[in-house]
Amino acid sequence: MRTKSSSSDTVFRTTLHDQLVRHLALRIMRGNPNELGPILTTQAVLARHLKISRNALREALKVLAAKGMVEVGAGTGIHIRPDNEWNMLDPGLLQWRCEVGVDQKFARNLCRIRLLLEPWAAEAAVSQATEEGIRPLFTAYQAMVDSDRTGNYEAYKDADVQFHLIIGRASQNIYW
Repeated sequence: MRTKSSSSDTVFRTTLHDQLVRHLALRIMRGNPNELGPILTTQAVLARHLKISRNALREALKVLAAKGMVEVGAGTGIHIRPDNEWNMLDPGLLQWRCEVGVDQKFARNLCRIRLLLEPWAAEAAVSQATEEGIRPLFTAYQAMVDSDRTGNYEAYKDADVQFHLIIGRASQNIYW
């Protein structure tokens, strides 16, 4: 859950459920869910190991299953699915991947996706955007230039995100 404070700072609150989902996802992504290999174990054993209720574990596993990370079989345990079956467009999975560390394969594949999407979005933005839609693009670009010049990586990253969001909005594609 994200809440705004009175200033421009963003405050994040996480529930126990969110913490459990993240904990399990990071263990899986790091390749060390436990010593059992691709099978985590049964829900009862894992719940006891983590000192949580089976209901809490079951709800967390539903989230991971929806993201394509695990498959829960009745009586067969919790199976980790191959990472090429995970929904890597899921924001949570992308964030966790960055926490674990981005390997060369992931970076290469992400760049390939960007090469497919970004030229299209830029072309659509140029052909369909209004002047009001393009004006913020120059502001974001200038913020990128200024923050690069001063070496402020956080400001650059924020400006870069804004730059790409503005292009997406200017393309008038509702899914951007």
